[in-house]
Amino acid sequence: MVVKSDMEEDFIRFCEIWELPRFRMNQKVGGVERDAVRPDEKVIVELDTRKYHGDLIAIESDRKRRRRATVAGWKHLEITGIDLSRDPAQVAADLAAVLALRDWRPPADASTRWAEVLGSARGIWLPKA
Repeated sequence: MVVKSDMEEDFIRFCEIWELPRFRMNQKVGGVERDAVRPDEKVIVELDTRKYHGDLIAIESDRKRRRRATVAGWKHLEITGIDLSRDPAQVAADLAAVLALRDWRPPADASTRWAEVLGSARGIWLPKA
């Protein structure tokens, strides 16, 4: 697995801590390299930083890439370092919800801290308190 940044390493650790599935890092989808990919579920995660995604050219390029991925049937999430540090539970829930929409479920041997939120039409998974 090729990791190109500290944020990518943080995301890998984040997924391990929250018992989310492993993503393929820096893989191409439609000829374009993406930060993190789950091909089976067709989910892309872009790890956004101002350094690489903050100027007008980058913003326009990101929109075009996102649009192309959506047309090809991929779900696309953007996560920032601030998201990971300030509200990791919500990021984990959002990511798990998107994966669940694509039929992902935590493995049977996952820790019991993952439980489906009762009454949720979206099938969001949140850690137990």
